[in-house]
Amino acid sequence: MLEEIADQAQGLRRRFQRPQLQMLPLVANPHVAGTHRLLDALCRALGRHGLRCLVVDAVPGAGGQDRALTQALARGAGLERWIEHVETHVAVLAADPAAWCAGSDSELLARWSRALQQAAPDTDVVVFHAQAELLSRLFARHEVCPLVLCGDTPDSLTHAYAGIKTLSLQAGLRRQAVLLDLPRHEAQLPAAAARLARCARDFLGAQLHPLAWTHAMGASEQALAHQLSGLSIGLLREALEPPPRAPGHATLSTRPAAAPARVLH
Repeated sequence: MLEEIADQAQGLRRRFQRPQLQMLPLVANPHVAGTHRLLDALCRALGRHGLRCLVVDAVPGAGGQDRALTQALARGAGLERWIEHVETHVAVLAADPAAWCAGSDSELLARWSRALQQAAPDTDVVVFHAQAELLSRLFARHEVCPLVLCGDTPDSLTHAYAGIKTLSLQAGLRRQAVLLDLPRHEAQLPAAAARLARCARDFLGAQLHPLAWTHAMGASEQALAHQLSGLSIGLLREALEPPPRAPGHATLSTRPAAAPARVLH
């Protein structure tokens, strides 16, 4: 299994040699206590495969109201001063959600993609952490596979389902993945994840693929990054080589996990 992931990562690195950023939308959930640990582990997992990440943190309150940054995003240039390099393979840009919405929806993604690539030319993957409403506006009908964060509490599940619904119906993104963070270790697919997948399939025509679950607060940083290694590579492979699917068709595949992570493919 680990050799399979290594082969997939090598293939992705060859694909990343082209001058184009790859986008990984990460759907924020305020009811997931381990969000920042998961985000850090996701970047570490990609870094293990030689991929450099730029985390765009665009949740409310992440970057405050910075008029100069908003103007720079509107121009599509000059973002270098707001990018913080926190590790060899990880940089962070925090900005208020409103800063990303200046201009028409049709040109937003292209404009700030160019600006990010100019400001951080070594970046391979942009992990865009935001609420579903903003992600829906930016990534509508693009070939991406959003990763939806979720816990097993009612509030967290409700928020996750609302995000899946927004991305499915408003942005046409019916192929999504779910990362369920639990307060305890689970060896089998949690019932909450199965219910969420069924509801998304039956009521929204959405496919949640893959489903993964972790215990972020009970795992070391290295162990968590190891768990998310297969998931992160799988998501990028889905974005680069999306499988053909009929509109609205949803299936829940049960292929074996490709990594030691708790993943249902």
